[in-house]
Amino acid sequence: MNSSRMAFWLCIVALVLAIGCAGLTARTQGRADMVVVDNLVAPDLPTPSGFRIDNDRSYFKVDATTGTRIVFVTYRGRGEALALMDFFRQNMAISGWHLKRESGDFGAYVLNFEKDKEAAEVRIVPTRASTEFSISVSPRASSR
Repeated sequence: MNSSRMAFWLCIVALVLAIGCAGLTARTQGRADMVVVDNLVAPDLPTPSGFRIDNDRSYFKVDATTGTRIVFVTYRGRGEALALMDFFRQNMAISGWHLKRESGDFGAYVLNFEKDKEAAEVRIVPTRASTEFSISVSPRASSR
């Protein structure tokens, strides 16, 4: 292959990569390859690139009267559990969530957050072939 043809194909590949990455919204990253992508279900819940929602195991409801929302979304993809922990610590804070507790037992990692009148739980479960995480949001229990 001559050099002009090689240069042409390199330009095409670079252009395709640039266009393909244009939809990513980069904020803080847990790792260089984990950037936040737009979450159309709940914009204040960060989603790392490389993960796909499991629609069969996800649920989203908003009460029209009170505005209260109930969210349970599950994602699957490739990523290290500890890198996901870092990702959520950093990016949930950017979205206004405050980390209240974290734990790691029996191969699962759990982060608990609060924001306004809501509580969120992020559960990360590594498997042999992939990593799964779920985010649940519900009204925060009122303290008396």
